[in-house]
Amino acid sequence: MALGIAEASLGRHRRKSIALDLATHRVVFRVDAGAESPLSRPPITGAAAVARQILARGTRFAPLARHAIVNGAAGVVVGPPGAAIAVASFTIVRSRIVAIDLITDRDKLSGLA
Repeated sequence: MALGIAEASLGRHRRKSIALDLATHRVVFRVDAGAESPLSRPPITGAAAVARQILARGTRFAPLARHAIVNGAAGVVVGPPGAAIAVASFTIVRSRIVAIDLITDRDKLSGLA
């Protein structure tokens, strides 16, 4: 079920309506870009803020995303096979996304197939 929710979310992301999947006030978006990365930032909270961030920065990567199980949860791997540039996992509660964890740290992604 969780993978189905993530799949539907990815489809809507490609159509720019990701906010439909986010729990209203409890959603959090965390990015792990690596400790020394200029892309590191504090978590973003709230459906509107998370949706703005994803649409502003992530829409261009949606065509490169493919569904995956990430640490036992629904997620996506972004990039061509063997050359992932990002991995995202979704925490889903009552059919709503309540957390998105995005890893773009190249060291952490280096072992992915």
